[in-house]
Amino acid sequence: RDGSLHIKDLGAKNGTFLNGQKLVPEQPRVLRDGDEIRLGRLILEVHFHSDLE
Repeated sequence: RDGSLHIKDLGAKNGTFLNGQKLVPEQPRVLRDGDEIRLGRLILEVHFHSDLE
């Protein structure tokens, strides 16, 4: 797309959550620095870094 990263729920049984909000299946959302993704009991925090060494 435009160089940004997206997340999309593909119909997960328990859903996919972005910052506490359940994603609508098949509707991509843009990820931003500091976002929290919950997949069942797994919680991931998104961080973007511009300095790659």
